[in-house]
Amino acid sequence: MKCIFAIAVILAIFSLPQVSNGQLNWTMTFEEGDLLFDQRLEQDSNTYAVIIPNDDRASLSIDVGYPELPVCVLHFALPEGTQPYSVSLISVHKRVIDTLDYLLHPVQTPIDTMQYPFVPPNSAYEDSIYPVDESLVVTSTNVYMARGVGIATVVVTPMQYSPSTGELFLCEYISFTINYAGMDGPPQQYSFRSARVGRALSDYIKLMVDNDPDVDNIIPIIPEPPPRPPDGVFPDYMIITDANMAASFEPLRIWKTKKGIPTRTVILETDIYAYFEGVDNAEKIRNFIISKADSGLFYVLLGGNADVIPVRYAYQYNVNQIPGNLWALSPCDLYYADIDNVDFNPEHDWDRDLDGVYGEPNDDNPDLAADVMIGRVPVAGPDSAAVFLEKLLRYEKKSRQRRCQLSYHRSYFGFRPTKRLQ
Repeated sequence: MKCIFAIAVILAIFSLPQVSNGQLNWTMTFEEGDLLFDQRLEQDSNTYAVIIPNDDRASLSIDVGYPELPVCVLHFALPEGTQPYSVSLISVHKRVIDTLDYLLHPVQTPIDTMQYPFVPPNSAYEDSIYPVDESLVVTSTNVYMARGVGIATVVVTPMQYSPSTGELFLCEYISFTINYAGMDGPPQQYSFRSARVGRALSDYIKLMVDNDPDVDNIIPIIPEPPPRPPDGVFPDYMIITDANMAASFEPLRIWKTKKGIPTRTVILETDIYAYFEGVDNAEKIRNFIISKADSGLFYVLLGGNADVIPVRYAYQYNVNQIPGNLWALSPCDLYYADIDNVDFNPEHDWDRDLDGVYGEPNDDNPDLAADVMIGRVPVAGPDSAAVFLEKLLRYEKKSRQRRCQLSYHRSYFGFRPTKRLQ
């Protein structure tokens, strides 16, 4: 699916804490070449037509039992202190591109085993058209927070299906409006942010959203930190490790500071565990990061493997107790990075239902947008740390031309980048 161009974005004029209503207009165009067609024999002995999106921005619908159509998920940065409350379809231009010989394949239960039975077509297959025009564009009233910047999610379905005739319609042109208004509570506020962090934050948000030209005008203006004393009271970068490995990370701290990124090393035993509360050590570390983000912290390096820096394990389903099969849990350092929903919106938390199972999509509903940049050096002790850091510093000190020859591979949990990384 291709977003060819965008209509003007209309931002609200506001003064905190009261925020006026506003609108964001957007237009997308889609091409028939974005789609591939196939067929599949299912467990009910029927053959179904299958549509395969031929574009890295598109995916498939997830409503089990309904016709499986391509969807395009968009993300939009909104003005500070606002959230979406509706989306309005302005216009749509569509045409018939095919008449299927078989019913369109229904969406199946999203699970990676074959234990679940086939889900047959539901009552939507009795409708004359699916989805109706009013449902081609939908949005969630939830707003995801990335370092104080609200991000709205919009799902666009660029096709319609007539079960009775088999006709497939391609929406070549869809224009819509996101309507937003002030939040019920005050937006997340940060006290300080350096100019360097401000630029990095802007680049980060632009990777996540589709209206990237608006980001610089949307990011809240925050004062620079006070003059930084030698001990790095207001660092941009923190290295978290134990007392045993602190000396091994000192060359990295010196190098980052020399490059103009104020960096401080924090000791688990004396700086975090002794002063911060939490149900376990992982929560103590997260609460420490939350407290320092207000003073401008943006980069956090976890110096140690799971035996040194505890790993928070997340679960992708909703349950009432820790699963008996621990292999079903996923190690998730995003727990340390997704922090500003704590004060902003209690509806988004990593253990909202207090059952000891973290990251459940509905029971906990974390927003999965990183607010600090988290990395981990999974070393076990001083010797392995010294070897790793010697290689890292040798690499970083090489010329930019040679460094750019490295191939970067990254994935986004919750958000996919809207732009290809160069």
